[in-house]
Amino acid sequence: MALERGARPTDDDWPGDRDVFAEAEIRAAGGVIVRRDGKGGALELALIHRPKYDDWSLPKGKLDAGEGWEEAALREVEEETGLRCRLLEELEPVAYRDPKDRRKVVRYWVMEPVSAGAFEPSSEVDRFEWVAIEEGLDRLTYPHDSELVRAAVGRAAPPAGVELERKWIVPERPESELDDAPAERIQQGYLAVGGETEPEVRLRRRGERTLLTVKSAGGLERIEEEIELDERTFDALWPLTEGRRIEKTRHLIAHGESTIELDVYEGDLDGLVVAEVEFASKEASRAFDPPLWLGEDVTEDGRYKNRNLAVHGPPRR
Repeated sequence: MALERGARPTDDDWPGDRDVFAEAEIRAAGGVIVRRDGKGGALELALIHRPKYDDWSLPKGKLDAGEGWEEAALREVEEETGLRCRLLEELEPVAYRDPKDRRKVVRYWVMEPVSAGAFEPSSEVDRFEWVAIEEGLDRLTYPHDSELVRAAVGRAAPPAGVELERKWIVPERPESELDDAPAERIQQGYLAVGGETEPEVRLRRRGERTLLTVKSAGGLERIEEEIELDERTFDALWPLTEGRRIEKTRHLIAHGESTIELDVYEGDLDGLVVAEVEFASKEASRAFDPPLWLGEDVTEDGRYKNRNLAVHGPPRR
């Protein structure tokens, strides 16, 4: 439980280990509202300015009688910014004593806007702005608001077309995990391999689907777009990938809330087994607890990118 700046020490050291939701005299809710800009997909943050305190902060307000936490958070955000939002993840609540020595708790959610009404300045909020994350962190008046923003950024989903993926070597195939795992054979060849900073263009046959994929360079975070091809077009382009191909069987293994894609390679790469996991956010990637049968994390090792395996073969260990 975090303390907001200005929280006053008291004889009973509230909140301590207390049940703050049950004991709070003042209950409030708000949001850390983020969106992607229209350029490179960078995150932006919604800030409000309160003239009474001359501060920049996150929108929040007290619960009305009989109102739920989530309902109050969405209402306060719309009243103070004009934005109608949807809730994403809840952040750590903030508990403190207000200037009148009342016990107060505030619950925050990461939010994203679904529609924007007109912002109407008032005596409570006279300015509303979208700013880049770094600018927002500099402008926020209260340190704990900055902590909430940093937590929200870690949980924000990547922009459309961007994948967050980690990769591991698998020293020994986990046979017991493969018994009930769905499997699919994949063939892919490269029309353009690119370099370490250049995109790749590949053809892929995955089950009954034939695809053209463009994928950016990178490690954990990469842009990927797929285009469906008809069989005739795929067959016409496939000879152009000669000498730059891989074949593998992909097994899908459930692990907690994640799915591990276990690739067992064939042909010139026979004996190589690699596992990949895609994540919704960087925070989810950091929090992932891999099973014991996963070996070294090679996410940033370019030798294990499929395009390099297709051209150079298995890396020397």
